Amino acid sequence: MRLLNCRTLKMKEFFDDNLPSYAILSHTWGDDEVSYQDFQSKFRRRRKLGFKKIKRFCTKAASTGNEWVWVDTCCIDKASSAELSEAINSMFHWYRRSHQCFVYLSDVDQSVNKVKGSVLRNSRWFTRGWTLQELLAPSRVSFYDKSWSEIGTKISLSKIISEITNIPEHYLLGHRDLKGAPIAQRISWASNRKTSRREDIAYCLLGLLNVNMPLLYGEGDNAFIRLQEEAMQRSYDHSILASGFNLPCPDPGSFLHIWTPIKGRVDRTPACLPKSPDTFCAWDPGLSNTKGRKHYLLTNLGIYIGLSVLPFKFNGNDYGLALLHCGLVDRPHPLLVALPLRLHKSNDMHSSAKDTILASRPQGIAPFLMPVPEVSSIQNMQVYLTSSTPPASASCRFWTFEIHLDFVSKFDYCLADFFPPCLARISNDRLIIEDTLTCSRIFRFCHPTRKTILLSVQLTHQLGYNTTKLKVATITDALTSWQLVVLGPKFDKVDFEQLQNSLTWTSKGSLNRVEVEDGNSFDFTGEISLDLEEIECLPLHSIASHATQPVNGDKDKDVWSIWDVLFA
Repeated sequence: MRLLNCRTLKMKEFFDDNLPSYAILSHTWGDDEVSYQDFQSKFRRRRKLGFKKIKRFCTKAASTGNEWVWVDTCCIDKASSAELSEAINSMFHWYRRSHQCFVYLSDVDQSVNKVKGSVLRNSRWFTRGWTLQELLAPSRVSFYDKSWSEIGTKISLSKIISEITNIPEHYLLGHRDLKGAPIAQRISWASNRKTSRREDIAYCLLGLLNVNMPLLYGEGDNAFIRLQEEAMQRSYDHSILASGFNLPCPDPGSFLHIWTPIKGRVDRTPACLPKSPDTFCAWDPGLSNTKGRKHYLLTNLGIYIGLSVLPFKFNGNDYGLALLHCGLVDRPHPLLVALPLRLHKSNDMHSSAKDTILASRPQGIAPFLMPVPEVSSIQNMQVYLTSSTPPASASCRFWTFEIHLDFVSKFDYCLADFFPPCLARISNDRLIIEDTLTCSRIFRFCHPTRKTILLSVQLTHQLGYNTTKLKVATITDALTSWQLVVLGPKFDKVDFEQLQNSLTWTSKGSLNRVEVEDGNSFDFTGEISLDLEEIECLPLHSIASHATQPVNGDKDKDVWSIWDVLFA
């Protein structure tokens, strides 16, 4: 580790066995920083704007009793790829070992706003990826404005810093070990942060996830995939599999996709591991890991893992809800994170692979919370979590459905999820579906302060031909579409009829078949309009507030005995 003497401004290299006490700088880079090569020339470094920042830091550090300091701009020879890789892999450790961390906020002037801490809210420092570890690793952190006037410390400002970063105070204050936070939660802290290079959003999380790996600039989004794979090999943490939790219908841009041609169309299938921290942005800080110790194994087929699964069938396809080892556990009736899966057998003709179960993330649904089900309904499965999907049947005919929905833009609703999985998206107030005419469907649209809208695309048989009716119902529950239609005490029965009978539905006509220009296929179109009275405003609600009861409402059931069976 190369340190800078505060008074002589001379550098000296130290190793672990003789490393002295030192202060460390955290800042956002400007356009005219001093590199290691610049610093070797007194003339060249003085011409750089960043040199003034280094001198002021040295003066401030010396005034608090520090002889040595470390600055990332000039203490790393970035011309050496080996030294850069070592520095990035060691940086969390270096910040943690520092005697004191000085955070310089070049865009903050507390003389303008005297309210303690409020000047921090708009600082660029809280939006950068690298500064996350610089906030969390050191035990002593002091914040300074553009004039090097002290604003406060991490301890004195912990409440407002927690509000800005969504990091609970007990982690900021060191009352809890960062390693105790679920991996998904630690990744979520970087979800609203940016880095200049795409790979750095992964590399800046190395220390926080206790991972070391080589740097491969140029690999792009694959860096974050590698980071997750490395974290899996060092942990039993299931939360890393729950990307997209608490988010609406997964954004196609958030995942790496496997593009699979289906009869002239393209299937967008979410990969098991996302390509950026953004898909963890809605992680609930109340979620924690359970005592489960089921290991991962990375293979060429996917992630080999044993899961507790609630399997069910629908329309000739196999699905399942995998109960992950994380959830709201510190309560009388725990809730688990359920990972929706599409299950299918391998098409490998070798005898050793014929019974291999592949599991992929289906379209249109993110992980969600659910009560602990009956033990008898749970199957322990060894599966390969993969990004491949089963091939479409050659006998299936795919159609395009287009339904105009005025409430999407008029009332700012978003498509939350749907069942069964299909190719569906929202474009210019239109719900566009590409799939077969073989089953009914349910689409759920959500708004933070209004009723949830359910759209039923119901297949009926009249006078020897199929008719697709459109119906709408509104609910106040936050149950997902999967929870609404997968019924029964064992969560093993799909029943659209019971859903139709349990709610008040309003008919909105039916889909009309329109011949397209090529004359060989048909589109189906429809239109739905809603008034404000139909979706009257409601208080904010959350998934947890609507799913707190155990299965069948049996409040006396010993759910902890079920817990022991699940995660023995």
